[in-house]
Amino acid sequence: MKSNKPKKDIVTIANMESQLPKIMAWLKSNRKLGVILIDMTPYFEMQLYYSKSIYQSVTRTIHSCIASLRGKEIRRDDIIALNLTGGSKYYIFLSKSREKSYVHVDDYEKMCLRLYDALFNALFATIFPITHNEPKLKLGYAFTFYNPYVEEIQFLQNLIHEAEVTAGYLQVKIAMIKRKLLYKIIVDEDLQTRYQPIINLSDNSVLGYEAFIQGPDDSLFTNAYSLFNFASTMGLVFELDWISKKKIIKNARGIAKNKKLFIKIVPSNLYKHELFAEQFMQILKENDIGLDTLVFELSDEPVAECISFMQKLMRFYNQIKCAVVIKNPDDEECLKVLQDSGIAYIKLGLDLIRHIDSNTLACKFIEQVNKAAQTINCDIVAEGVHHQNEMQKLVELGVKYGQGYFFARPENRFIEKINVEEYLSDKELEKNLLAYIYFKRGKSYFEKADYDKAILEFTKVLEVDEEHVEALYYRAYSFCEEGGVTAALKDMKTMVSINPAFPEAQFLQGMIFHKKGDLPAALRAYSEYIDRSSEDSNIHIELASKRIIEMKRKLKQD
Repeated sequence: MKSNKPKKDIVTIANMESQLPKIMAWLKSNRKLGVILIDMTPYFEMQLYYSKSIYQSVTRTIHSCIASLRGKEIRRDDIIALNLTGGSKYYIFLSKSREKSYVHVDDYEKMCLRLYDALFNALFATIFPITHNEPKLKLGYAFTFYNPYVEEIQFLQNLIHEAEVTAGYLQVKIAMIKRKLLYKIIVDEDLQTRYQPIINLSDNSVLGYEAFIQGPDDSLFTNAYSLFNFASTMGLVFELDWISKKKIIKNARGIAKNKKLFIKIVPSNLYKHELFAEQFMQILKENDIGLDTLVFELSDEPVAECISFMQKLMRFYNQIKCAVVIKNPDDEECLKVLQDSGIAYIKLGLDLIRHIDSNTLACKFIEQVNKAAQTINCDIVAEGVHHQNEMQKLVELGVKYGQGYFFARPENRFIEKINVEEYLSDKELEKNLLAYIYFKRGKSYFEKADYDKAILEFTKVLEVDEEHVEALYYRAYSFCEEGGVTAALKDMKTMVSINPAFPEAQFLQGMIFHKKGDLPAALRAYSEYIDRSSEDSNIHIELASKRIIEMKRKLKQD
C-alpha cells in the first residue's frame, strides 16, 4: 500500500547547468557578475563512512540552511546553484541591489564572514553528534566584468576559479578572527554558564546540576566544544579552563546545600598547578560553596586513564566527589578498572543512551555496569535522555539518575523541581509539545511573510507529527508564496488525503493553480472555497473574492 506521508527531503537546489541561461543573461544585462562559493565537500564524502540515511539527513540540513539564507544574509533574487546534481559546492550568484547598482567589492568578504557564522552555528547541532567534529566550511568569493570578446562559459570558469582562490585566503582570515575572539574572551572573561538538572528517576527529586560553559551568543564560539578545541590548538586551555571554573563557581553562588554541582575538568590543571589549586579553593570560599558540593567529571579520556586522574584528584582535594563517563560498550576493561577506584558516580554518555530502548547490546552493557556500581557503592547517571522511551528503559535497567532535554535544557538558573510522573502519564506529551513549539514559531514567521524560516519550522513539525494537517497547509502556502508550486502541490495532496474536509483546501488549491498560471482552474477553486465557507469560519474569503474579481477581469481582457 502506497504511503501518503510527506517526504522529508523537501528542499531542492538546482544544479549549475540548469541555471546557466539565467546566469549568463545576468552577466550580459548587468555587465558584471559576482559569486559566493560555499564548499561542503567533506560532507559529500560522508556516504563512504556513514549510513545512507545519516548522509541524507546531513545533506537535507545543509540544503535547508543554505536555502534559508534567502531574505537574510542574501537577497531573495540571488541564484543558488549546485556544481552538479547531488554535488557538494554551492554557488550564490548575486543580483542587483535596490540601493546601488551592485554589491560593492568591499562587501564580498564581509558577506562571506556573515555567511560563515550563520552556517557554522546552524549546522553544528546536526553535524557534531554524528562526526564528533565541528562543521568544516570553506567560503570564497569572486567578481568579474563582461567582455563580449570572451567566451561566456570562460567567464564562469574564471569566476569559479577565483572563488576557490579567495576561499583559501578566507580560511586564514577566519583563523585570525578566531584568535582575536579567543584572546578577547579570555581577557574580558566573556563566558556564559548554564546548569542542567540531574533527576532521581524514582522520586522526581533533583540530585544536582551539571555546569556548562559557552562563549558569547551568535559567535563562532557559542558552542563550548568549538571554544575549547580552538583554545587547545592555541595552547590556551589552561587559561580558558581557569576562567571557566571561576564563572561556574561565581554564578553557582546560592546553590542549595544539599545539591551537587558537576563540573567538567582538565585534571592536570587541578593537581599540577599549586597556584590554580590555591585560587580555586579561595573562590569556593568566597562564594560559600563547600567541597562536598562539588563533583569533578572527566569525560574526554579513556576510562582507565580517567580513574588514575580521579584518584590523584581525590587525594589532592579532600571531600570532593568524582565522576567518570563511559561512552560506549566496546571496551569491557572499564568495568575492571572501576573496582576500588573510589569514584562516586558513573555517567553513561549520550552515545550509549541514544535509542537505548531498542539497543540490546547497550542494555546488556548497562546491566553489567549497574552490577559493578552496586559492588563499589557508586551511583549511575544517564546523560542525554531525550525521549520518554529512553527514560522508561533506563528505569527498567535500574539506573537511578538521568539528565537530558526530556527533563530540562541547560539554563542560567537552578531548576528546583521536575515532575517526572507527568511525563510518564502521557506518552504523547513530548511529541505534542515539540509540534506545538515548532508550529507556533512557524506561524510567527508565516505572519511576518518570512516564508523560508516558516518552511523550516513547519518541516520540523512534520518530522515530529507527519499527519499535522495545519503544518502541511501552512508549509504548502509558504512554498506557494516562494514559487515552489510542485512542493506545495505535494503537501496539499497529502493534507487532503489525511483530512478531505479541511476547510482551507480549496483556497490552497486556488493559490497553486494561480501560481501555475491556470486561471480558469484557480477561479473554480476559489469560487468553491467561497461557496463552502462562511465569513465567521474561514480566514481567506476576502482575499479569495478579490482574486476572483482580478482573474475574471484578466480572463475577459484575454
